[in-house]
Amino acid sequence: MNSDDFFSNLQDFNTKYVEALNLMMKKHSSQNMNPFMDIMGVQKAYIDAITDFSNNPANFFQHNLDYAAKVSNLMFHFMGRMNGEVTEELYTTPKRDRRFKDKTWEESMYFNFVKQFYLMSSDWYRSLVDKLDVPESQKKLLEFYTEHMLNASSPTNFVNLNPEVINELVQTNGKNLIQGIENFLDDLKKSDGIPTITTAASELFQVGKNIASTDGKVIYQNDLMQLIYYKPQKQTKEIPILILPPWINKYYILDLSEENSYIKYLVDSGFSVFLVSWVNPGTELANKNFEDYLKEGVVDNIKFLKETQKIEKFNLVGYCLGGTLAACACSYFSGKNNPFVSATFLTTLLDFSNPGDLALFINEKTFNAMKDEINKKGYFCGKYMSYAFSLLRANELIWSFVVNNYLLGKKPMAFDLLYWNSDSTNLPAKMHSFYLENMYVKNNLIKKDGIELLGKTINLSDINIPTFFLSTIEDHIAPWDATYSGAKHIKEHGKSDVRFCLAGSGHIAGVINPPKNNKYSYHIHEKIEQSADEWLKASEEKNGSWWNYWKEWTEEKSGSLKEETYYDKFNKIEDAPGSYVKKLINY
Repeated sequence: MNSDDFFSNLQDFNTKYVEALNLMMKKHSSQNMNPFMDIMGVQKAYIDAITDFSNNPANFFQHNLDYAAKVSNLMFHFMGRMNGEVTEELYTTPKRDRRFKDKTWEESMYFNFVKQFYLMSSDWYRSLVDKLDVPESQKKLLEFYTEHMLNASSPTNFVNLNPEVINELVQTNGKNLIQGIENFLDDLKKSDGIPTITTAASELFQVGKNIASTDGKVIYQNDLMQLIYYKPQKQTKEIPILILPPWINKYYILDLSEENSYIKYLVDSGFSVFLVSWVNPGTELANKNFEDYLKEGVVDNIKFLKETQKIEKFNLVGYCLGGTLAACACSYFSGKNNPFVSATFLTTLLDFSNPGDLALFINEKTFNAMKDEINKKGYFCGKYMSYAFSLLRANELIWSFVVNNYLLGKKPMAFDLLYWNSDSTNLPAKMHSFYLENMYVKNNLIKKDGIELLGKTINLSDINIPTFFLSTIEDHIAPWDATYSGAKHIKEHGKSDVRFCLAGSGHIAGVINPPKNNKYSYHIHEKIEQSADEWLKASEEKNGSWWNYWKEWTEEKSGSLKEETYYDKFNKIEDAPGSYVKKLINY
């Protein structure tokens, strides 16, 4: 290290640091409270925790004694290592935890002690919360915020405790700190209401060029969506696929870079594929409701395809919120004129009684706060939703970028999935309120006649076509046992043949798992058991991607191969991916 260069760089860093502090103060005075945050609920949970400590001092004292014993044991462990003893670590991280991936955490006695002390103390905090005698809802809240406190206090997040950052500091004479504070300033200037962290090299991606680039054309559109028809093979299956993506994010999660594109996989597999590309709404669509998404995104599309080219049957595929809409469409169209021969639900909640960690953000208090917030704007800003999802995977989606961008002073990698994740969309005010109240707060979709759309009551028991549920074992947005509950409900109350499949990884990576990657396995069992755990015990694990298994299941419902005759007969409004998907978020 060159000391003169280092101190010169340190002075430059200090100047930019002061600039950042001033900007943070200005931003803070103009920022609104995130309506997802139930501040009063959090305060009450901590007050009740302190009260429980006061009422049970012996338990708290014993817990501290146990901690002191663990500290002593850890000290003796390292004394033994200093004397040449070869012993395994007392505290280790799960395989998915990449914070301590640098080899110095293992090779250096000092840094290994720092790591193990942190992990030991984290376990102490978690067990302390677990022993609290408070209502379960409050305990979950305390567990969530305790975990965030522990994530934030990780030694990897501090310059003087992270060996990778220290090495970068030495190698660059402190230039990494200057670049890091510049990265932070850039993000701070872009933030509005909540923190913004750049997670993808956005300049390396262009929608329609190297992502969302599967060949096709927009053949129909209305206020809410554009209907894309992808250019098919010369021979295709008789019955096409109609895909309803979620409108919380943009559709091209299903059409990322060419090697990760689910859409291209379907086209190459001989399917005709229609897909709905939802618009990114602003105030002009404030009064669009959930049933408008059903009418304009499903009913009108089917009517258009039937009237123009006499396409009358479809395999329906819905992803996440799009899957919830797909289930409503299946009920709405149930009967002799049902256009669907099968329905596939990708990581889809139908029973919202156990919505996982999102329940921490969505309850009656936050729902009322969100209604007030979005009614002022006419839409719910997608940035809030994106931030909430990031909080659920904070180490991967927040702290890893704090270290990479701000401490190491590097730019994020070119990763198509993270680029998509940062390209958020708004939700119309009326639709958002309906969805939260009827699904998350009241769980009306699972109830008989609980919801009415377009003048018809929606009942999952009306679904009488083969259905396929794909869930992922690490899903933090639609927990797999909760999605299983929806599949079980349809099986028990309807006439549908239900197939359930459980893939590896989480809500996104588990779904976008191309066969050639051979990254995650999947579990399959053709019978719907009484509970999710029983199903998992009875299931068989298969190597490879669920895509191939699902393709075989869908091909059985799609008729024989025939010469494709529709594509050239449709008038082209514009080339895929269309203009709706390119509309940026409003703030």
